[in-house]
Amino acid sequence: MASQEANLNVRFDGHVAAAFPLALLESVRAHDRPGEVLEDEDLSISLPRRLGLTGVIETQIFRYEGARKAGRAVPVDEVMSLFRLVMRRPDAEPILRETGQRVARWHFRRAPGLWTRVLHRAPARLGLRSARRIVGRALRNLRLGDSISTHKPFVIRVADCVPAQLDGSGLGCTLVTGLIEEQLLLSTGKPRRVRHTCCLAEGAEHCEWELIEA
Repeated sequence: MASQEANLNVRFDGHVAAAFPLALLESVRAHDRPGEVLEDEDLSISLPRRLGLTGVIETQIFRYEGARKAGRAVPVDEVMSLFRLVMRRPDAEPILRETGQRVARWHFRRAPGLWTRVLHRAPARLGLRSARRIVGRALRNLRLGDSISTHKPFVIRVADCVPAQLDGSGLGCTLVTGLIEEQLLLSTGKPRRVRHTCCLAEGAEHCEWELIEA
C-alpha cells in the first residue's frame, strides 16, 4: 500500500504529443453510454462511467484536438493525472487497450498506402521489423519509460515503465499491450497477440512484451 501511495505523488517532467490524451478521452467517450437511470442501477458504478458524457470531457477533447492540429505538446504530468483517473474505473482495462490501439493508428497514419500493401505481402519478418521500429518510436514519444529496446524476432523491453508505476498493479500496461498488438496488425496485416512476460509492478527489473507465435 505504501508503494502505491508513493506512486500517486510522482511527478513527470516534459511534454507529449496531444494525440495521447486525445486518444485516452476518445476511448472513454466511446465506452460511456447515455441513457436513463434504471430502477435497479448501482449509481456508484454507473456514474463514473458517464464521465465521458460530461461537458468537461467534451471541452478537453476539443482542446486536445486543437493542440494536435496546431502541433502543440501537452505536459506529461497532466496526461498521467488523467491516466490515473481512468484507471479507477471498473472498465479501465478495455479503455486503456483501446487507447493504445488509437495511438498506434495515429503513429502509423503517415505510412504510404503502397508501403503498407508491400508489408502485408512481404515475408513476416519485414512486418515485424517495421512494427518493432514504430512501437519503439511511439513509446519514446509518449515518454512511457526509459531505455526502451526492441529485440528479434519480436520483443519490446521498457525500463522504468511509467504505466506500471502509476498504481502498483500493472493495469496501466494494458495500454502498451493494445498499442503493440494494433501496430502488429497494421504492419503485418494479420491479428497477432503478445504476452506481457515481465512487469515492473510485479518486482521485475523491467516490463517486457513478446510475440505469441500463432
